[in-house]
Amino acid sequence: MNGNSITINPAKPTEVFLLLHERANRPSELEFEYMTGKLRDQLEERRYGPALAEEGVARAERLGTCFKGAKVKRIFTDSFVTALETAKAVARAAGLDPATQVTHDMRIRESDLSYLSKARFTELGALEQGENPNATLRDWMDSCPNDFRSLVSAHLSLWNDLMIKEAGNSFAMVLHVEGVLLL
Repeated sequence: MNGNSITINPAKPTEVFLLLHERANRPSELEFEYMTGKLRDQLEERRYGPALAEEGVARAERLGTCFKGAKVKRIFTDSFVTALETAKAVARAAGLDPATQVTHDMRIRESDLSYLSKARFTELGALEQGENPNATLRDWMDSCPNDFRSLVSAHLSLWNDLMIKEAGNSFAMVLHVEGVLLL
């Protein structure tokens, strides 16, 4: 298998649930700073309160209760507080132990939008509100092809590993929007 192949036929039937992380608890006026990675430390330190917005915790918990009957054994995510806290909330509601059944894997990651200026970010946001909901992703892919290739390679590597190691099991992955769209 080459680096661009994706395993689509695991050895045994395997259920995979792809989850988009919930909304980070942050002031709405700091959207640019959040999207460009400038709030990571503040979010980790819980400077704005709990890591997830209240409605995000509720959604994650509702989803987790659905997993009780799905036999989900593990949840994979990265260590970014927003994705990690989403995974933990889902795990607790599903009756899983977040300490042992939520697994961090650094191959799950998000795009690096730190190249954006505030003006370009605002322009892309306007395009997304119009007829181009993927304007920012397309801009990132065009502007940062190495970061895009690295993200694709990392997600494919993880997916292929999980299709071998978790074949026959049910598991979930808490991802960033790029990972959900990719997989």
